[in-house]
Amino acid sequence: MVFDFLRYHYPEFLQHMKAQGYGGNSIHDCEIVIEFILNNAGLSQKDSYENVYETYKSKNLTSTTLIKYARVLGTLKQFEANHVLPVHGHHDSLLREDKYSALVSDFRILIDIFVEEQRKIGNKESTISAVRKVAVSFLFSMQQRGCQKISSIKENDVLSYFKAEDGTTRCGSSISNYLGRVLRAGLHWRQQECKNLLNYLPQIPKSKNEEMVPGTISSSYPIRYIISE
Repeated sequence: MVFDFLRYHYPEFLQHMKAQGYGGNSIHDCEIVIEFILNNAGLSQKDSYENVYETYKSKNLTSTTLIKYARVLGTLKQFEANHVLPVHGHHDSLLREDKYSALVSDFRILIDIFVEEQRKIGNKESTISAVRKVAVSFLFSMQQRGCQKISSIKENDVLSYFKAEDGTTRCGSSISNYLGRVLRAGLHWRQQECKNLLNYLPQIPKSKNEEMVPGTISSSYPIRYIISE
């Protein structure tokens, strides 16, 4: 049933927020929404996070409060559906498109392999989530270009993500590095396809705007940069 994972695991969610340094108000907002969800579960014909948001909209709340609750609901939906813990500073608003869920299974499998591998070796959830978001965005873009399998992504597709038609660079070196980590995780699953994509990734010089990230991810390629959402 919808909300079952949240019901049994929300203490872990709230504890993670505290450990990540979320403010008391943010944690309290989540506690309010979680309590509302669990107290009202099963009362409507179809439980969903979208329906919870519609219920909030019917309560004459201010636009600021609705935006705040949409962010909380979006984060909780990611936790429920994908078991993704929140990252401080990033908001998965319910009003945003859920690109991961829209991906074809071939693309989701690659992302899931990376996440599972990184959790097994104990890397930080914030680092895993940052890399995951880059991969989701990239693969969603490939899907919009008509690619439905890893093997169907060609060099021109990859380059189109990094460079505009006028030749200007859209993405920094951190994006290429992040995608490389995900593709390396998939080598034991689809070795040749992932190897091809690794060869397609452009070598982009570092930008002064790319910020240092504390810590590294366990591989021969330490994570040194973080992208701004």
